[in-house]
Amino acid sequence: TRVSLNRFAQVFSPLDSSFDPASIGLVTGAKGGLPTIVVGGFESLGAPTNEPRGRVSQAYQIVDTLVWTRGRHTLKGGMDYRRPLVRSYNDQFARGRLSFNTLADLLAGVAAPSGTSIARGATRRDTYTNNVGLFVQDDWRITSRLTVNLGLRHEYSGPLSEKQQRISTFLPDAGLVQVGHGLDTLYARDWNNFAPRAGFAYDPRGNGRTV
Repeated sequence: TRVSLNRFAQVFSPLDSSFDPASIGLVTGAKGGLPTIVVGGFESLGAPTNEPRGRVSQAYQIVDTLVWTRGRHTLKGGMDYRRPLVRSYNDQFARGRLSFNTLADLLAGVAAPSGTSIARGATRRDTYTNNVGLFVQDDWRITSRLTVNLGLRHEYSGPLSEKQQRISTFLPDAGLVQVGHGLDTLYARDWNNFAPRAGFAYDPRGNGRTV
């Protein structure tokens, strides 16, 4: 039996994430750094609008294989369970964006409505899938010269899920539907992934030199 865990974490945050813009009179209701300030003809101030963002990707795996030899048969069986998870957030426009057509508009405090925005809401999602692979195989030594291999594998890849069911899909007859609200899974489970295998090894002279 083998058990493994892989984990990768990555976070992008503004360098001024501890700064409160209200301290200089920018009362937007948002914290976490200076809003992105865009003035026509000048370089923008503040971090990009897509920060903060980040993700933690990790995957669990359990693999086990059994081998049983009896007479001319060598039977093998095993399973492979995998559970990848992604915890991510992307707080686009969470700090806000203030746009001004000219420097005079900035000094006068007149923002351009079409380029000024602030976003609210929880963007974190904890997505995962459950995947299982099962197999059986028989290596049948019919004679000293001929061995036949027969096997069958089944793969199941579970539908993408979210810990709090904060995930939706579009149905032509119902529109946008959230999982858990008349919808059990994001898409139908597929149980039909069977893969048979067959092979043989033949030694025509019985000396192990030509197979």
